[in-house]
Amino acid sequence: MILGVLSCSASAAVADTYSVDFFPDEPQTFGLYQLLFVPTFAEPNLEGATITGSTVHLAFTTGSLDDGTPFDAAGLTFVMTAAVNGPGDGFIYITGADLGWSGNGTFTATVPTSAFNGTIVPGRWSFDLSGPLDDVGELHPFAGSFSADSRVELTYTPVCRADFNGDGNRSVQDIFDFLTAYFANDAAADIDNSGDVSVQDIFDFLALYFAGCNE
Repeated sequence: MILGVLSCSASAAVADTYSVDFFPDEPQTFGLYQLLFVPTFAEPNLEGATITGSTVHLAFTTGSLDDGTPFDAAGLTFVMTAAVNGPGDGFIYITGADLGWSGNGTFTATVPTSAFNGTIVPGRWSFDLSGPLDDVGELHPFAGSFSADSRVELTYTPVCRADFNGDGNRSVQDIFDFLTAYFANDAAADIDNSGDVSVQDIFDFLALYFAGCNE
């Protein structure tokens, strides 16, 4: 019976999605957003996860600035950075002009990007939304509002906690490596994050192992 358990085959983690949505639904007449955030606070599953693709979904309706001037959609500027380690550069810069927007009205765009591809590492992310950047580098406000479903959608593969040794597979070696860490009182064996290595960690690790990488 034990041998049957130990020969359990490896399985891959299931991809999931996470949305970054700081786009204002309410009409803005002097819109300038410069935000810093750490997505792992809201979604702990993101820690150490691998982003495999992202899509920016935008639906923007222009408005008028404080002085009554209609805002030209071409001037909308969106910048976002992410703390990732991988092939992506962790940075996107999109303007309304880049999307072919011009004038007033409602504009939509769906922009796939690999800019955030890679492993999420500790660090702050940024989300900046404004009007055009002038020749001396000064940001100007935008006027208008976004639909409720405007967002940056990240597709990621969470870390498989059953893959204790991090070799990309869930195998019997992970059990052996976990037990080695456990008997060495290594903090890595504190599966339940209680601050102590205890027999409960054995139960919790085995539960993760049997569940595979779908958690």
